[in-house]
Amino acid sequence: MATRCLIGKIVDCEMVKYIYCHFDGYPEGVGECLAINWRDSRKVNALLSKGDLDSLGAKLKDKNKSNSRLNTKFSEYSENHQLVSKLDYESSSWLEKDWWDIEYIYLFIDGKWHCKGFNTDWFEL
Repeated sequence: MATRCLIGKIVDCEMVKYIYCHFDGYPEGVGECLAINWRDSRKVNALLSKGDLDSLGAKLKDKNKSNSRLNTKFSEYSENHQLVSKLDYESSSWLEKDWWDIEYIYLFIDGKWHCKGFNTDWFEL
């Protein structure tokens, strides 16, 4: 069973660009991978520009490459998501109607990752 999450970063005008990740979305999975491997803003931008993920790894690879713990596997069903306001993203109230099955959301702010679980407050990774 998948642990789904959203990964986002604040962009122009206090809006958040985000992508969906299907597997290992818990803090010990995606959270740890983000905190260790995705701390540079340019790398985060590159990740978000590629679209939704099946799984997150330490490196970017083409969508057609095979997955390993090091390689990120991109979803073949990727969507181009609308930007979400920072306030909505942080409150996660919009998840109930748009993403009812998301268990964690991650937000990149000033070089640090922050996480919010479905039933938890925000915390820094």
